[in-house]
Amino acid sequence: MPSNTPKRQGRPPKPESERTGNFSVRMPQDLRAKLEEAAQRAGRSTNAEIVHRLQGSIEGVEGSPKRQAVIDALIEAAEEAVRWWEAVGDAPEAEEYRDLLKDSMDDLDTWLTRLTRLDSAK
Repeated sequence: MPSNTPKRQGRPPKPESERTGNFSVRMPQDLRAKLEEAAQRAGRSTNAEIVHRLQGSIEGVEGSPKRQAVIDALIEAAEEAVRWWEAVGDAPEAEEYRDLLKDSMDDLDTWLTRLTRLDSAK
């Protein structure tokens, strides 16, 4: 006997931008175990951890908040060094300012070193 109940359509299809595909990969068991541990620590599924790491490697360090924080600190240190340089000028009595300028330059060097390390970690 035919049913008169209409067939349920289910969920509407996702937009193309939200669709995902399957991708099978072979990897050593120890790598898989490390990924699973990292996913658990981050509170993500193993799949989400893999996607997160792949996106990070493709997008690179340029977009990372840590890199941006280092760049911001580097700019701030450079601005301070320039202010002290302008304050020191050629004044012979400006020894105290020269010390502060040296401190600013040391800060600038520290932040530049950190930025270089971040960029070399790509």
